[in-house]
Amino acid sequence: MLSELLPKSHNHHRSLSLFGPILDDFDDWLVARGYCFLTRQCYILRCTAIERYFRKRHQRDLSELTSESFRKCQQFYRDRPGGISYAVRCLHLFLQDQKILSTSPPPPPQPYSAILDSFRRHLSEVKGLASIVANTRSFLRFLAMQGKAPAGLSAQIDTPRVYRLEQLPRALSWNTVWAFLQSIDRSSAYGMRDYAIFLLIVTYGLRGCDVASLKLSDIDWRVGAIRINQSKTRQPLCLPLTDEVAESLVTYLREGRPSSSFREIFLTMHAPILPMRRQAIGDTFRSRVRRGTLDIPYLGVHCLRHSYAVRLLREGVSLKDIGDVLGHRSTESTCVYLRLNVEDLREIALQLPVPSDGGHHAE
Repeated sequence: MLSELLPKSHNHHRSLSLFGPILDDFDDWLVARGYCFLTRQCYILRCTAIERYFRKRHQRDLSELTSESFRKCQQFYRDRPGGISYAVRCLHLFLQDQKILSTSPPPPPQPYSAILDSFRRHLSEVKGLASIVANTRSFLRFLAMQGKAPAGLSAQIDTPRVYRLEQLPRALSWNTVWAFLQSIDRSSAYGMRDYAIFLLIVTYGLRGCDVASLKLSDIDWRVGAIRINQSKTRQPLCLPLTDEVAESLVTYLREGRPSSSFREIFLTMHAPILPMRRQAIGDTFRSRVRRGTLDIPYLGVHCLRHSYAVRLLREGVSLKDIGDVLGHRSTESTCVYLRLNVEDLREIALQLPVPSDGGHHAE
């Protein structure tokens, strides 16, 4: 409540013609996202200066404000004292979340926007694709078809040849995987969260995006199961909840997870408190690898999933069972783990016969 936040000046702030009517809702929004009392108080107080900025520019109604006007306001206060630019950014996010801001006008057309739009339609309608235009050679061939570029120009651009299944799976030794888990300090809230995240990945071979999307309702504590809604294949997956994973989740939920109304399990640890995005899982893994002392050459969290799959394969688990656990659509996706690395090849290398003459061959 604004009256508790600003007991002496709440009426003054509510009387602001531009932001006054929405300040109580803004404060509730800040509370829901984990902002502390002093930060909320600071941001509400800064709304006076923000309103003054817009009124000087003859913007006196919320319907006149756009994301672009907030961008200019934040830039105006960026190098000024008082931290007003942070309040501008937060107020902007709130108004966007509440769908109060006007839609920004579309950017002016670029010189090549018409031909790029035509190429996108060509990809979608002719080639059956719906992807972002990224293939320069295909674009040049398209221009040649339209008579807007010389024929054969696309052949002048050489591209690296990458053969299918050329790269080996990026897998760590299982000792390294567990050393990485044990290196996480679980005495802090960050450590409790990160340990639970990476334990889930190495226990079930989950994708980072699937861990990020886990919700509280996905854990069935009575049955002892965890439900995964796979974002890549759109196929549900139900797995047994191991004691170790259950313990790590309980510890995090009771002692490390910020108080929030979000149903996602894993949240950011500082305001604004929000569900972790899939990119944040990878960023967290890279950060811990860089700060650690382990020799982990792969900075993508997917290497933990690969490590889990290779471990199952070496323990004699069938490709069908591995594919089921990993959520693969076909056995072909799982066959990538059949390709061996150098250490595996050393184990099956045959001994070369030693010549009877001590290694000297007759000429």
